[in-house]
Amino acid sequence: MLTMRPINKDGTWGNKSQREDILDKFGNKIKLKSSKGWRSRNIPLTDWDKPETLLKWREDWAVTANKEFERLGIEERIDHRTLKEQGIDRTPTKHIGHDAWNLEKKGVETKIGNENREIMRQNLERTPERIAEHIHELKENHLTLHMQTTEIKAGVVTVRAGNALFKYYSRRDYRKSGIYPRRKRTA
Repeated sequence: MLTMRPINKDGTWGNKSQREDILDKFGNKIKLKSSKGWRSRNIPLTDWDKPETLLKWREDWAVTANKEFERLGIEERIDHRTLKEQGIDRTPTKHIGHDAWNLEKKGVETKIGNENREIMRQNLERTPERIAEHIHELKENHLTLHMQTTEIKAGVVTVRAGNALFKYYSRRDYRKSGIYPRRKRTA
């Protein structure tokens, strides 16, 4: 969690926002009808509460954490995107606060815990159809890889056969030239 207050150059806390009077078309302040005072709006002094800023911070955190995971040899990765943006067809569970979490650990069911259990049950019900889709994709990928591997193997065999023939004819021609004497066989 962060404060919404900026820090001034002298190290003191600044204001969260600045009040700005709303003016009419002539540049005059507009008086409030219901009370004493003038119509105004708050102008935030930081961009910390903007959704774009939060997304950038989440992305930066994911990159930093994943670099550290990689350095430590941990295979898990953090993705800052939503499940939908990741292409994952699953309903996200709701955040459980520390009070509800402590109750759940003690075996006491909470409203949010029950909601999350229901979401997980629904996600599991959809799992067989997702598994079937993944199996189909894996079979297609396997077939493609098998075909590519067969093509590569055929190419390797052709290259090896060509190399063997080249070596055979090179040696034969070299021996016939008379420069390379044949070994005499001893009985």
